[in-house]
Amino acid sequence: MVAWGCYDFPSILLTIIGIVLDVVYFSDLKRTDAAAIISEQDEARYLEAKQEAMVRQVQPHFLFNSLTLLQNQYHKSMREGDGALTLVSESLASSIAASQKPLVPFEDELATLRAYAALMNLRNDTKIPLVIDSTFSGFQVPPLSLQTFIENAFKYAKLTEVPNGQITLTCHRDLSRVLIKISDNGVGFDLKTVDVKVHTGIENAKFRLSYTLGATVNIESEVNRGTDVIISVPLGLYGK
Repeated sequence: MVAWGCYDFPSILLTIIGIVLDVVYFSDLKRTDAAAIISEQDEARYLEAKQEAMVRQVQPHFLFNSLTLLQNQYHKSMREGDGALTLVSESLASSIAASQKPLVPFEDELATLRAYAALMNLRNDTKIPLVIDSTFSGFQVPPLSLQTFIENAFKYAKLTEVPNGQITLTCHRDLSRVLIKISDNGVGFDLKTVDVKVHTGIENAKFRLSYTLGATVNIESEVNRGTDVIISVPLGLYGK
């Protein structure tokens, strides 16, 4: 059997780089009818945010971290490596979708979040559960717009350091809106001393959700209690 590190790994590297180049240089950025009725400045912000969501996934550190993870998993076993390869492929596929569609079905976004959480947990000895409780899925969201908040929980909530650390996502509908809530029981932070507006990823996600769905995003956090992200989507063009 040919060693993974000698031939298979470079071929996958070239394949992934090829996909990235296709995404970056041949993405279709045509205006939608909705974009035509807003100011050019807002349209430029939307397109920039949309592209940032894609580029954040395919930028070099994501690629090479993922490739290193793949190599490590294949060194463990073919089964472990194949599982990791599937997760990385799904993340890249989501990045491509972000460059091609303004909206994706909510169920597709949930599948992306599950794959992302599984990929992140491959790097941790202590696994962080992503618990999803959704009673309504008949709407669409901007691709990768929810992943930003899941990513922040993995990075900053220090969930491996608290008892039974986990991330939960709930989605329910009432008479006038769809309510999405992303919560963690991590270390939290003081909203008086931490300005979430300086976080580019969060601001881009909030803008895309507002621009495409008319949604509002509120972030609540308390030290040693965790963080809640509450997304309210009015029932209308995309919420019916």
